[in-house]
Amino acid sequence: MPQINWNLNPDKWSKIDTQLHKSNWKKFSFKYDSRDFISEERGLYMVTISSSQFSKNLPFSDLITPIYIGHSTNIRKRFMQHTRGNNNNLIKNLKYFSQNSMFYFIVLPNAFKSQLEYFEQTLIDVFGGSLNKSNPVSDVRREKIEATIKEGIKHAE
Repeated sequence: MPQINWNLNPDKWSKIDTQLHKSNWKKFSFKYDSRDFISEERGLYMVTISSSQFSKNLPFSDLITPIYIGHSTNIRKRFMQHTRGNNNNLIKNLKYFSQNSMFYFIVLPNAFKSQLEYFEQTLIDVFGGSLNKSNPVSDVRREKIEATIKEGIKHAE
């Protein structure tokens, strides 16, 4: 089961690859009409919700949290799947919050699928993702990927 709320464990936060917080994430409204602005490349994405719908007053106007975190080899295609009009898509699950939800994405053209899954998992581990139904990377697989990353860093030095 994925982490539900923000994780306060600094070890989890240290696992987030620096390219994820030093790169320029793009932000668009989480509505089907935004599809032409979304990259067709591979990368990560987050859907956020805000309590500003509840109240425009502080603190509610400032509260924003990721509700779903994902990866894709074609971000636009996945965006369209999430926002199309069928009954089992993400936008329908957001219900009341769908009106002001935002879609953030980062393009990672050189990342392998397993890296994308790992990056997604590290973000879920710290921010949660109330609508994420499962962890993309098991604990055993995560350890193997982390060992590979550490080995790569060791060789680069």
